Amino acid sequence: MKTVYKIIFAALSVPALFGGGFVFGHGIGYQTGLEWSESQNTASFTGVDMWEAINEYRVDKGLKPFTLDEVLCHNMVKRFEQLQQRLTETGTTNHDGLEEYEHVTHELIAGGEAPQQVIKLWEESPGHQLAITSQELTNGCVYAQGGNALLFLR
Repeated sequence: MKTVYKIIFAALSVPALFGGGFVFGHGIGYQTGLEWSESQNTASFTGVDMWEAINEYRVDKGLKPFTLDEVLCHNMVKRFEQLQQRLTETGTTNHDGLEEYEHVTHELIAGGEAPQQVIKLWEESPGHQLAITSQELTNGCVYAQGGNALLFLR
């Protein structure tokens, strides 16, 4: 049986894309049912699989797909590893350290057996659902490994 931890999620927004402090967005900051797997599980989906699935989801909802943003992609692996380390050390993850990624306006994280399961978790969380269906958030990048996915949006 794999160990799964609950995460605390609060959608973060930045007043301006360059600089400015972080504020809680969407009026949320409560514990959600989203999960992040501590160990590598049997899921084998890639970032490309996750990217295709999230864009298919958006098109099915009548929205434009996200545009791949290389600026957001630049430090995805570093952030993913930060979150995994924090989970190992504290048993939870939060948005501490996100301020060094000044172009990120939303960070969504979750774990699942398939991209569709990750999207379903995001869809069932009000703040995540607002982010993945936002018409204002048009650019993104995703990283996935071991059944965990990290999505940056702006």
